[in-house]
Amino acid sequence: RRRRETSTLRHVLPVLREGLLSVADVTHHIMVVADEDGRVLWREGSAPVLRKADGLGFEVGADWREDAVGTNGVGTPAVTGCPVQVFASEHFVRLHATWTCAGAPITDPRDGRLIGVVDVSGPLETMHPATLAWVDSVAKLAEARLRERHVRSLERLRAVAAPVLART
Repeated sequence: RRRRETSTLRHVLPVLREGLLSVADVTHHIMVVADEDGRVLWREGSAPVLRKADGLGFEVGADWREDAVGTNGVGTPAVTGCPVQVFASEHFVRLHATWTCAGAPITDPRDGRLIGVVDVSGPLETMHPATLAWVDSVAKLAEARLRERHVRSLERLRAVAAPVLART
């Protein structure tokens, strides 16, 4: 709960949901949002797939860093800083080989620092080749929304500071 409340990602969760959940649910996938430490903060989508994910330990609060779980759609994009699709047996853990994951990092537009990863995961047989591009596009849309928030904040600051500076 504390991580959710303090994560910048909470501001773009509606963008991620709108961009990913409707398709993820229909195609029997789940959307996972993790923080910069690889901790799963939010996980939503197809109910049967969520139940299967529980069996893999892919649940809210779980640590999915690459050095904890091996190659995966949450930890690997965090390490590489690039969108990554981990296809079936490319997962380090054999139990995860029936899944395919497409994850993209989300960075802070102010300094380029990693703030989290968004991932769409599901059964191997239902994953589409374009999933990685789709997830990366939505991650970039979330970054754009964060940039807009930052610009609005700067404009408010300028509006307050301008009269003060003009008097000086």
